[in-house]
Amino acid sequence: MLSKAEFKNLCYGDDIAEEDNEWIDDFVDSMFEWYDTDPEDGMLSLTEFQNYWFDDDEDEEYIDEEEEYTDEEEYTDEQYVQETFDEHDEDGDGKLSKAEFKKLTYGDDIAEEDNEWIDDFVDDMFEWYDTDPEDGMLCLTEFQHYWFDDDEDEEYIDEEEEYPDEEEYTDEQYVQDTFNDHDEDGDGMLSKAEFKNLSYGDDIDEEDHEWIDDFVDSMFEWYDYDPEDGMLSLAEFQEYWFDE
Repeated sequence: MLSKAEFKNLCYGDDIAEEDNEWIDDFVDSMFEWYDTDPEDGMLSLTEFQNYWFDDDEDEEYIDEEEEYTDEEEYTDEQYVQETFDEHDEDGDGKLSKAEFKKLTYGDDIAEEDNEWIDDFVDDMFEWYDTDPEDGMLCLTEFQHYWFDDDEDEEYIDEEEEYPDEEEYTDEQYVQDTFNDHDEDGDGMLSKAEFKNLSYGDDIDEEDHEWIDDFVDSMFEWYDYDPEDGMLSLAEFQEYWFDE
């Protein structure tokens, strides 16, 4: 079984900046609320951890505060996303504002020092998934694309080229292009610095470097199968991206 302390160490390591402890503890608490089906023990079993890890297991049972859905086959991922969307659409206009999306993703108890990078993350997500940027909102369909991030009809656009034929431009091609764009020295591998730039850009606040470096280190521990080279190959990066 994994305790909260062990789960926290697994996710973030043991070198956590003092100012990050509160929001990380909130994250751990929320994950245990979702995935610990026996809250009396306050631990995650292997099965519960697998449900957290894959988050798409066919046997996952979703529970909200009022109702337990015992018929897993009838309660689909799409229904869960619909309910999540509706619960956070506070003004009931059928769309999520950036403020509503931010609260859905991180809650409303955000440390002051974390607001800037979280706002940057929200802006990035809206740039990716808001197909009507004039309204500055995510409709249900756009939110579903964000949630599942595997829609066959998703159209990926980079700064230089638009891919008009969605059926021909696959997820795998997008990941390949993303990898190549950030393989700055063209050696066919991503260094930690290149991976960090790919994930967070090059305009990182000074106070965020430590936890971002910890995140990069943990990803390389998980996905770099040849730790002697300290690099991610395309295959390793694809496994990180799709997590399958």
